[in-house]
Amino acid sequence: MLVHSDSELGFLLTFLITCAVVVALSVSVGLALGRKFRSAAKVAGITLGAMAAWVGLVTAISFATPQTIVKVGDTYCLDIRCTGIDKVSVEPAESGAVYKLDIHFFSDANTVKVAIAPGLLVVVDERGRRFPIIPSGDRTPPVTYLDPQQTIKTTLVFAAPSDSRQLFLIDAPRRPGDNSPASIAAKQPPRFLRFAALWFYLATLGNDASLLHKPTMLRVL
Repeated sequence: MLVHSDSELGFLLTFLITCAVVVALSVSVGLALGRKFRSAAKVAGITLGAMAAWVGLVTAISFATPQTIVKVGDTYCLDIRCTGIDKVSVEPAESGAVYKLDIHFFSDANTVKVAIAPGLLVVVDERGRRFPIIPSGDRTPPVTYLDPQQTIKTTLVFAAPSDSRQLFLIDAPRRPGDNSPASIAAKQPPRFLRFAALWFYLATLGNDASLLHKPTMLRVL
């Protein structure tokens, strides 16, 4: 089963709203060039207000939406980057257990290469404690590029204490100034494109990156 972080209908609606915003702002610029400053400011103000109201509505819906938990055997796609846990093996350890996750990464792209970074994955328990993936030299490198529709499989290992009752695999957020290979592979695009991406994420219904949206997690235990 495939679980997507986004809604095609949500993206379509955001695209239509974006087109309307571009047209409205273009009208505002045209009015300003014609020295109709009051009308230009009014159109721009209404447009920006409508954008803020829409983001507020999306945020409220995101906050009220239940969190999605992906079961072992299913695949979760964040945009065109897909991840799934195939099998979980547990070995007792002195202070808890060592978990081995047979995991696959899949590119849902049609034409472009996709960078995946297993090093950005961490495991959290029901108390919010984080358990990093244990590096292994013979496993998948920190950053891997997948061709369109390509799938790779690897094994990730982590340790958790015995009092962890529930465990989930998530993406660890990057920190400003992080120069790890994973962050370098995910270099930021130009500012305009960053703003456009931010707008689409904040304004799209059903998207994991929407403000206050509970992140999707892959169940381990």
